[in-house]
Amino acid sequence: MTLRPATPADLPPILLLTAPALENYTLATFTHPFRHLHPASFTAHASLSPTKKLLHPGTNGYNLVTTKDGIITSWAFWRHPQPTDNTTKEPQKEDEKEEESPLLYPSLSPARLSLTTSHTTLTKSTIKEPHTYLSALFVHPSHKRNHLGSLQTLWGLFHSAKKNLPVYLLASAEGELLYRSLGFKVIAEQSFPSIHEMPEEDLRREIEILGKEVVESQFSDLAKPKLMRWEGTVDDEIFQDPEVMAKILSVSPSDF
Repeated sequence: MTLRPATPADLPPILLLTAPALENYTLATFTHPFRHLHPASFTAHASLSPTKKLLHPGTNGYNLVTTKDGIITSWAFWRHPQPTDNTTKEPQKEDEKEEESPLLYPSLSPARLSLTTSHTTLTKSTIKEPHTYLSALFVHPSHKRNHLGSLQTLWGLFHSAKKNLPVYLLASAEGELLYRSLGFKVIAEQSFPSIHEMPEEDLRREIEILGKEVVESQFSDLAKPKLMRWEGTVDDEIFQDPEVMAKILSVSPSDF
């Protein structure tokens, strides 16, 4: 198994890797309540974020993949946010508004997406210090329990520790156990929109399509992601495995 930087040529297999995970990802399924009616729309919209991260990572982003026999088995996106990332939100650009249009992506509820984005921004605004952020981590379903998620995370932790930077992430219910095992601690729980925050017209439309019971359960049965923080040193016990460290040290970018 190999750990290496991702390249734009890796986009197709990365999209194939992320698609199965997003089918059951709490945030994605909440913002796409009509995904069962428009599965192709859901898949297309779900590809927007990985595509942007890989093709336009910016000066503070870093993409990393693991491969086995030339096949990509996991993908992670790390970044060093600028201070403005945590305190302000830039005005949405016209092309981004178009990307979220229900006409282009009928599986999406723009009202839910807007509310969720607002709640996520409030949670992340608690981070006031220079830090590293694990923005995405996906492991192929056929390669889970092979410690790929741990390796991808340990890579970022080690290089962050070298710079004395804490690490933050927003953990799903599925990922929280892994991050706890590596020393992350929960510092906040992400709030989620209440059904009472939905604009009346949007709520009425969703109830007409999905039924009142389904809509209410989608708002009430959410597993809330946790904002987690890690702060350690390169001498921590999690960095003592020689085989793991050989892989981590094989990818040591100067720009991370």
